[in-house]
Amino acid sequence: MRLILVVLFCINLYAIEQKTNLSYKYIFYDSFKNENLINADTRVEYSNDKFDINGNFEYLYSLRYDRKRYFDINELYFLKQFSNSTFTIGKQIKYWGELEAYNITDIFNKKKYISDPFDKDKKIGSYSITDTFYFDDSSFEFGAKLYEENIKYPNNNDPYYPFALNYEKSFKTTHSKYTPSLYLKYGFTTESIESENKIILWHGYDSKRAIVLKDNKTLKQEAYIASKLLYLSNIIYDDYIFKIEGSISDVKTDIVSDYAQLSFGVEKSIYDIKGNDLTFYLEYYKYKYFNNLQKNIDISEVYNDDLFFAIKLNFNNISSTELKSGILYDRQSNEQVFKCEFKSRIKDGLVFKAELLNFDSKANSVLTPFGNDTRVTLGLTYSF
Repeated sequence: MRLILVVLFCINLYAIEQKTNLSYKYIFYDSFKNENLINADTRVEYSNDKFDINGNFEYLYSLRYDRKRYFDINELYFLKQFSNSTFTIGKQIKYWGELEAYNITDIFNKKKYISDPFDKDKKIGSYSITDTFYFDDSSFEFGAKLYEENIKYPNNNDPYYPFALNYEKSFKTTHSKYTPSLYLKYGFTTESIESENKIILWHGYDSKRAIVLKDNKTLKQEAYIASKLLYLSNIIYDDYIFKIEGSISDVKTDIVSDYAQLSFGVEKSIYDIKGNDLTFYLEYYKYKYFNNLQKNIDISEVYNDDLFFAIKLNFNNISSTELKSGILYDRQSNEQVFKCEFKSRIKDGLVFKAELLNFDSKANSVLTPFGNDTRVTLGLTYSF
């Protein structure tokens, strides 16, 4: 908590714009002891006539689990805008994706599993250089990710330790950790059919990691090089939004098979049902391997032949109350994850959140994402 006060004091001292979310959560676990959690997230921005500096600092402290105690500088980057382009350098987080449950094209940053493996917005910032050029209805972005991070997992006595065997925390890379991952992103819109589209060419470390069995008793993480073609799009038609994400990966090592991923979904909104809005989500995810090398190497492959369905109810009241529930169903293994979220503003700056998470897993491998468990979270978030 002292770290939060020091950061805020420095921000105010130098007249930097900031927004902080300070949260307290109490978490009930079915298979683990309950947990008290404090989380703070501060976003800062400093601007002058020549450049901008943006930062994001996160503080997490669990009263029970040592691994879930850290202070991170998630983002800290320099931004310079020109007449038709934007140049950035530093530690950044990017979001590439369209669908609700999981984004197979969101490969720029690694997931921060020790915080919450079920929160796809929790990521590890990456050191990078990007330059984006803007045209009338399109843009080109050139980028280089300069360093490959180690993915940190919870300890084996923490909730949601994802492995059935011991795990070696160090990780191996096929090249240097400083080998840059390069990408070109082309974004464009269409008017005849209202849509936003992105095509990304990527060569560098893959977003997935190979989890390799060492000496038949210990698991080790390995990062490998791949060339990838990514496509993501959303198309608006009446009250429907159609979404697509796809990728093809040519793996440059014999660690894992070449593979392809495809996901598509539809979102439908119905407005003003006795003053409330209702939104439906339906999505499908699929993996495809092309040779007989290693498969099923990453815990994200829970999305290998899965259906996702969700409903969101917006009450449109002064408290901005929302209720959202969804289920992810694996058609091959009959595994399922159910999630229900409730959010309502108590007063200006103070929001109450509740979440129920239940998963039924029948996995039987060294990668055992979470067995069978239920988690209930109650929390308060104060924003200032």
